Amino acid sequence: MKKVFILILSLALCISFPAAAQEEPALSITELSVPFGDIAVRSPQISGIDNADVINQAILDTLGWNECVTQNQQGNSLDVSYECYLDDNIVSVLFSLHGEIPSSRDERAYKSASFMLETGEPITLDSLFTDTDAAVSHMESILWDALPEDLFFYCDNTDISPMPRDCFFIDGSGITIGYGIRSFSLLSGYAGKAHFYPYEIAEYLNTDEGSLALKLWAHQLGLSGKAEREALMHEDFTSGRIAGLPYAIGDNIEKTVNEYRLLTTPDYITGSRIVEFEEARTRGSRVLTDALTSTTQNSEVLGIRAYRASIYGIITTGVSTKADITEAFGEPESSVTLDAYSAQDWQLPAGESVYYTIDGRNLRLHFTEDGILYMIQISGV
Repeated sequence: MKKVFILILSLALCISFPAAAQEEPALSITELSVPFGDIAVRSPQISGIDNADVINQAILDTLGWNECVTQNQQGNSLDVSYECYLDDNIVSVLFSLHGEIPSSRDERAYKSASFMLETGEPITLDSLFTDTDAAVSHMESILWDALPEDLFFYCDNTDISPMPRDCFFIDGSGITIGYGIRSFSLLSGYAGKAHFYPYEIAEYLNTDEGSLALKLWAHQLGLSGKAEREALMHEDFTSGRIAGLPYAIGDNIEKTVNEYRLLTTPDYITGSRIVEFEEARTRGSRVLTDALTSTTQNSEVLGIRAYRASIYGIITTGVSTKADITEAFGEPESSVTLDAYSAQDWQLPAGESVYYTIDGRNLRLHFTEDGILYMIQISGV
């Protein structure tokens, strides 16, 4: 299985692949950091490939490393954190700048850099899509459709068109677009981001043999062997995860809130409370937990809902039918029909929920009245 390393925010990791028989240099990643009190300027640095020095310098140049460090040395306040994805083919970095940003009047901004490891060439959106203009237009449409339901009342600015083409982050879950704060921003003060799963943009991806999209997302697009994808699905269920989402059953709620930031005040549904987060990758998902009191310190993630998900092309919200589910999992262990009134207690539309026990987890799949999969939910047994 592809070995993937993700660094989020200020977390510093250094992980190496097992040594090859020829004692080839190990691909690894570390953090370069210059602290200033409680803040720091940080950047990932890779090693173990011939192009490492060139790529590392290009990453630093994209950030404007010297200028950022100078800001703090001169008594200004600038904190730089990042997300980083590294696999056998690419490195992708999304910097988050907060404070007195050089040559800018904004207090928050994103900068990004992505490179092919073998050649050192920068990755652009054209590297992924057969028709970038059409792909960008499609992603804008998805975001416009999502705004009224998920984000509109929690935004300061919603100028999501035109979508930036020069600030994006690629990882195993898909692609994330970073916006300028004057175009798209949230009430929390953060600049907006937009995340898209591979299945949402599949018709525009170049998936020819050897293509970057195929290397990155063959499993997610359902273009790899079925047995491999089913194994990944069962691995996720066993660990309490839904493919593409960053949290898992058993995670501490307080830490999860600190990392992904509440979008709204947690609400009640039958039997638990439901929590929605601001982070772009969590769009179209919710976390279920126990009844929260004045503290979240001892609360855990007890369940995960996804209204926007594709589990390795096996089942997909908005696409899969009851027949597809029966083919994937067999006949359900039980089911319940919800009318419009009773569905409100679950924050669901009228329709039918079917239930399975798989890999030690309760799996609930909810269908709208027209028989299309609306929600995937897993919880502990």
